[in-house]
Parts: sequence; C-alpha cells; structure tokens
Amino acid sequence: MGRAKDVSGQRFGRLIAIKPVSSGKHYSSFWLCQCDCGRTINVRLDRLTCGDTQSCGCLMRESSSKAHYALHYIDGTNIEIIKSKKLKSNNKSGVTGVFWLDVNKNWIAYIKFKNRRYHLGSFKNRDDAIEARKTAEAQLHDDFVKWYESTYKTDKQ
Repeated sequence: MGRAKDVSGQRFGRLIAIKPVSSGKHYSSFWLCQCDCGRTINVRLDRLTCGDTQSCGCLMRESSSKAHYALHYIDGTNIEIIKSKKLKSNNKSGVTGVFWLDVNKNWIAYIKFKNRRYHLGSFKNRDDAIEARKTAEAQLHDDFVKWYESTYKTDKQ
C-alpha cells in the first residue's frame, strides 16, 4: 500500500488538517484537525475529503439550534413540516409516508405524529396506500394544525 495522502494545512469546511495521527481498519488514515472554534478532533481522511465532516460538531450544533428556534414543535410534532406537505427529494411515490417495499412487493403507508410512527397498512395498490395516508393526515395533521392555529395565533404584522 502506498503512502497516505498528505493534506497538511488544507481546509475542509471549518477544519484545518494538522497531521496524520493513525491508520485504522482498512488502511483509512486519521488526521488531527483544528476547528475554527478552537477544538481539535481526529477525523478519517475520507470523511474530510468527501465533505462529510466539516467541523468538530459545532457547525451541526449551531445549525440545529437555529433551526430549532425557527420551527415550532408541539408534543414532538413540527407544525411547519406538516403544514407544508413538501415532499423529500428521495420520495418515489409522490406522497409523503407512502413507499414501495420491494421485499414483500407492497406499498406501505405510515404517518408520524407526536413522536410516534403509525403503520397504516400494506397495500398491493398504490392508490389504496395513498388514500390511507391522506385519511390519516386529515384525522391527525389537519385537525392538529387547526387546533394549533386557533390556540397559538402568531402575529405576522
């Protein structure tokens, strides 16, 4: 096996690679990195170079802290997310909470509400799974949003 790549002094997000510290399993090298916040951290080289690790963890703490203040959670349910009904980029069915399970060749429908995931059923037909999801949204999400808006009116003036 050849020498590990030298990334001394290179910046990866908030991290600057200082020196290699060890070689681990499968020849992955670890680098001691200095974060802009002052902390040091050992990071696998491939995690640095692909962009998976960009700080000692302070970036994620800051981001989640800002996101938490911007969003409204009631009993573990995020109001903005259930109101928007926006699809995730990896959604293949066209409906949140409905996906194809190749193992049993069925469409699966589920819904999350108040920190619980409810299995709505396994369906041969995609439209049946969508109908189950839409019914559950109307019963759980829609009523919850109406309650939230009538209880916690926010001034947007």
